Amino acid sequence: MSGFPSPGPWDAIRKELVRPNRRSVIAVVAYVGAGAPDVMPLREGDLLVCDASETSIKRRMTSAKALATYRRNKVALFSIPGLHAKVICSPTSAWVGSANASDNSRDNLIEASTRVTGSEARRLKLWAESLATEDAELSPRDIRSLLNLPLDPFHPGPRKRILPAEPPSKLESLRIIATIPSTREWTQRDYNAQTRAKSEARAAGFPSVMES
Repeated sequence: MSGFPSPGPWDAIRKELVRPNRRSVIAVVAYVGAGAPDVMPLREGDLLVCDASETSIKRRMTSAKALATYRRNKVALFSIPGLHAKVICSPTSAWVGSANASDNSRDNLIEASTRVTGSEARRLKLWAESLATEDAELSPRDIRSLLNLPLDPFHPGPRKRILPAEPPSKLESLRIIATIPSTREWTQRDYNAQTRAKSEARAAGFPSVMES
């Protein structure tokens, strides 16, 4: 077992994927961006399971153009709406981690992945194969339909790694905001207030999610 917390796993994963004599792999990766064919190069005999639902395509979480490129490279494609896994399996090893296949994941985000071998890798491959069912397979006609979907306006993700904010050394006061889970149903006003608070936190340079 080996882990790759820094600078990121994609260089190591890609190095394995481009080996000329490697065996076929099954990539179960929730979202594949426009740059996925370069970030995660798959070829004939490989399988890709992702979330290629209309919602994910319209929101630019998965790229129909990337799927079309994989299709031209004779990669078998499957779609499972709601998928969130990031696992790349071969018969002898598997990568398990946080990284979607995208330029942003490779270049800007802090990702972590672990490479496992032996019986654990074999179990993961069997699990991955169980997802690639006939009813989930994307046909050429499906890909053409996805290519014609209108896309939501582009909202770029983070383009730099944001470290936790440190309070000033001469701090005279500190306001702590604690949130308590509520059993009542949230209203649209509650969601609007939460969104506003997150935006104000980001504008001030603070993380928008606070953890205990």
